[in-house]
Amino acid sequence: MPFVNIGNRQRNREHGENVIHVKQNAADIKRGIQKALASEWKNKKNPYDVAESPAEEMVKVMRKLLHL
Repeated sequence: MPFVNIGNRQRNREHGENVIHVKQNAADIKRGIQKALASEWKNKKNPYDVAESPAEEMVKVMRKLLHL
């Protein structure tokens, strides 16, 4: 599951292949979410993945809010 990291706070920290770093502005955030929803990002490895994750529900909500 892709993850969009907004801002610089986590930039130099360890992260999975599934993390997309974006700047803290609406245009970059929207591009990051669109990139995360692209099929090539769905199978990126997340070393912190857990079995009971709300990620799929979060994707549905983001798609609805962004009209994607």
